[in-house]
Amino acid sequence: MQLEFHQLDRRWEHLRVRHPARQRRLLASLADAGQQTPIVVVAAEGQADRYVVIDGYKRIAALEQLGRDTVGRRRRGALRWSTAIWWRSAAISACWAARV
Repeated sequence: MQLEFHQLDRRWEHLRVRHPARQRRLLASLADAGQQTPIVVVAAEGQADRYVVIDGYKRIAALEQLGRDTVGRRRRGALRWSTAIWWRSAAISACWAARV
């Protein structure tokens, strides 16, 4: 399913680490092949048609730079956004543990 950018609550975007070279590669990939991986969102509490972004902030920024109007999303069921944040942190921790 596609969401328009104005439907996205990006309250955690400021916490993302910025890597300009990686962002340029992502931008080139999205321009060439389009969005292959959907962003992950949960419904915003008490706000119809609004979604809190859990994963995909960099894809959103790149798609905006490319002039796109929408982004593909995967909704994490009926999870509350706080639970989804925990889910995202656990996934990141598991990735780091696998690297060691």
